[in-house]
Amino acid sequence: MLTFLILTAFVNARSQSGVLKVKQFGYVCHQQTADDILGMDGISDEVIFFNYSFVSTGNNTLAPARGGGGNFIYGEKATLMKDWNIRKKTGTASINGGIKTGDREYFDFISYVIDQVIGPDDVVCIAPSIWEYDNTTEYTRPSIEFINKTKATLGSIFFQQQVRSQLAGLNYNGIDNYNFLIPGRYIDLDNQYANVFKPFPGLQHTRPIGMMPNNEFSSQVMVLNSRLAALLANKDFGYGQGIVPILYNDVTLGNTVNHGVYSILLKVEFTADATRPAPPPPPPPTQPTTTQLPVTNKNDFSIIKTTTTAQATVAGTWVGTWGNGNDNSPNFYSFRLNADGTMQLIDAKGNITASGNYSFTKNQLTGSYTYTNADTYSFAATIDVSNIMNGSWGQGSNSTNGGKWTMRKK
Repeated sequence: MLTFLILTAFVNARSQSGVLKVKQFGYVCHQQTADDILGMDGISDEVIFFNYSFVSTGNNTLAPARGGGGNFIYGEKATLMKDWNIRKKTGTASINGGIKTGDREYFDFISYVIDQVIGPDDVVCIAPSIWEYDNTTEYTRPSIEFINKTKATLGSIFFQQQVRSQLAGLNYNGIDNYNFLIPGRYIDLDNQYANVFKPFPGLQHTRPIGMMPNNEFSSQVMVLNSRLAALLANKDFGYGQGIVPILYNDVTLGNTVNHGVYSILLKVEFTADATRPAPPPPPPPTQPTTTQLPVTNKNDFSIIKTTTTAQATVAGTWVGTWGNGNDNSPNFYSFRLNADGTMQLIDAKGNITASGNYSFTKNQLTGSYTYTNADTYSFAATIDVSNIMNGSWGQGSNSTNGGKWTMRKK
């Protein structure tokens, strides 16, 4: 029944004007961070949020970047704390709060990231982040450089056109993927943060969850149009209707020092404009053409058909992300698929880290690769008409027991 409702929403929500509201709704602490051993900044974790966004109304149309945050610290709240007046009590680590592994918080107040009318051609981008707060003298507040770079980048015509281009090629079926979330490295956002975060080896400091071992931030952005907004407003990812989790995971990025894992919860609401109905759906895709060949012997097959639509060429370099469980991000993932059926796993610097073999039949990709330490992983995927692969991975010969991944051809 749920699948039917989602697919119905997909059909009835094609690029229609309406009011989009995206709220900062809460968070989930899947794993708390490495905290000050004495708890001087508060028991267990404290977090702060930053959300930036823009709504672009057309090609080559520049939209202002809006947003901010960091006004409240969520965690333990006690009257003796010097920043008591900007703290909100959340978490179950003590009688006064404090966030620990397993805590989930739905905010009892409304904080809008976006609240405005969007048109059928508008593109929406939201760049959220959740920060571990550690009150130290070295690095007590988020870097002003991060804030300035985020606003400057999101507010540039180059970035906004990249987001529009990404959205145009987006494959989102409304059922089982997170392709509306794009890693910042795909659209030149992460490069803007290079060297912004001053390292403090062995010390805790205020910094975003989602930091790599080299102390660089791996960001994510949500991209929407009115069709996607309507889909997400009716979807339940396990937290309630319209509540979208955006996962930031230090662990899968290889950060074993801070090792925080949090989901930001954003609630999407979309009310279509009843006075401006959606345009008719696009025509169905062209079916493969068939040719009936003459039959020279009536004892032969009575009809022989040939299909003139070729399958997508799979050989080449594919780049994307992988995740654990039902997530397909945010970790870098790249295959080099060779025409002879061999393949290599490529890291973000272009180095070969594992080798294996693959097969490709009727847009279905399967294969496996082995690292130098003999660890073997298997994978399977489907390639859609947009030349995007969505698949799963697993250990050994099992291609589904690890997580999911997505790639597009370079």
